[in-house]
Amino acid sequence: MLISKIMRTNLVLVSPNCDFETLMCKIAELAPRQVYVVDDELKLKGIITGYDLLKVVLPSYIDSNLLRSLSDSDDFLKKCIKAARSKTAKEIMITEFTALRPTDHAMEAEALIVEKRINALPVLDEDGVLLGEVHRRDILNYMVKTCLNCNLKKLQTVDLAKIKKEEDKKKYLYNLQNEGNND
Repeated sequence: MLISKIMRTNLVLVSPNCDFETLMCKIAELAPRQVYVVDDELKLKGIITGYDLLKVVLPSYIDSNLLRSLSDSDDFLKKCIKAARSKTAKEIMITEFTALRPTDHAMEAEALIVEKRINALPVLDEDGVLLGEVHRRDILNYMVKTCLNCNLKKLQTVDLAKIKKEEDKKKYLYNLQNEGNND
């Protein structure tokens, strides 16, 4: 399957001058895996992930033990965010990234995702214009549609907050233990 058939085209884009606060809001509200920094011609200049934003907020010397020792970690976090507010997308973005072409195969994308230890790859045309992205989930969905009959199975999620009584727990555990049995 070609990347062009499975790529997502609904992406979060920002200009290189986008401010830190806007970046934080876009990551939080829109819940993308990554934000793409593009120029006026939609050429990809860089990528920003939630991890990249967290690195800007928390100084490199901070570890979990130090944070536990702080009497008010929320106050400390607010100070760190205030210090990061002057940063722009251009200062935060990574500029070295692996990209796909629309004519690449889905399994090539999966191999790159595994090699690079990332979850998503941008898809660019020959001029570097951003066309979309492919997530590991997109590739998994392609594999499932190609190889399995998942549409024949009744699948459900479990809301753990609603499992309050012991008999509810037993019911859910029973269902989990018997899932996939074709008796």
